[in-house]
Amino acid sequence: MDVSPEMLAAKDALATLLRQALPFLPGVAGVDIGFRQDGVELTDEVAIRVLVTDGDNVPSQLDALTADTPFPVTVVQRDFTPLADDTTYDPVIGGGTVKAEHGGFLSAGGTLGGIANDAMFGGRVGVSCAHVIASSTESVNIAQGDPIYQPGLNRKIGRLHRWQDATDTAVFTFDDAIAIDGAIADIGAYSGMSRAALGDAVRKRGKRTLLTTGRVSAVGLQPLGIGTPPNSFEIYTDDVVNQPIFAESGDSGSLIVNLFDQVVGILTQKGIEYSKIVTIGTPPPGAIFGFATQMMTEGSVTGAADSVGINF
Repeated sequence: MDVSPEMLAAKDALATLLRQALPFLPGVAGVDIGFRQDGVELTDEVAIRVLVTDGDNVPSQLDALTADTPFPVTVVQRDFTPLADDTTYDPVIGGGTVKAEHGGFLSAGGTLGGIANDAMFGGRVGVSCAHVIASSTESVNIAQGDPIYQPGLNRKIGRLHRWQDATDTAVFTFDDAIAIDGAIADIGAYSGMSRAALGDAVRKRGKRTLLTTGRVSAVGLQPLGIGTPPNSFEIYTDDVVNQPIFAESGDSGSLIVNLFDQVVGILTQKGIEYSKIVTIGTPPPGAIFGFATQMMTEGSVTGAADSVGINF
């Protein structure tokens, strides 16, 4: 069955509109054209379909956002189960797995947050956490030039360049043959930096929990007896019902991006496990919030970008 060009254009226009509002549309997973569903049965009526992950919790804003679409619009529930993203990205982009090798030992890996400008030597560098690509559980030396892989030993993409434990930030250079793209999977392009402020809506894309959204719930952390970088900020999931998990082990290194597509921080640690707050049923694994290092310097506290000589 052919679909008219007008309907395809209307679907694309709606997708563009929803994409712009996506941080405020929890559970909205896509837009397509297909048969309207009646219970478990498909009808013969063709409609523009908004796909959601939970049909019992459809964002109320959808009615207003779809009101001007010149074709029937229906909402259908679909299950998009997040999996660990060990995809080989070519060109390399942010949001996927990155690993390092130190003294013959391969790290467990974390997330390649994205690609930054090297303000010290020029060129482009990959960004992640120091504890992801510049540390090891083994008694080996961590050295400049240690190989970096994406997603694993089958594909070397660069070498460790410099890092700062105080901000838990590290960068690596890319091998000459490796193509790179200054984007983050599921987020897209980003440019510039800003400081995270209380109440800011933000998002991240990690290798474990993929795209999640949240709101800055605390700033100016002064750590006491722990290794968390000073002046870190907390990000709390913005929809406990539909998206209770903001981060999980392996998401470290994800860049935190605000509504203006500016980089505001780098995710360094997860917060309390959701299962420790909600004990009814079988809560999903992972943390309801995370902590991130501020990307920009303020006063005497050095931000992640300045600590390793980068900008976006």
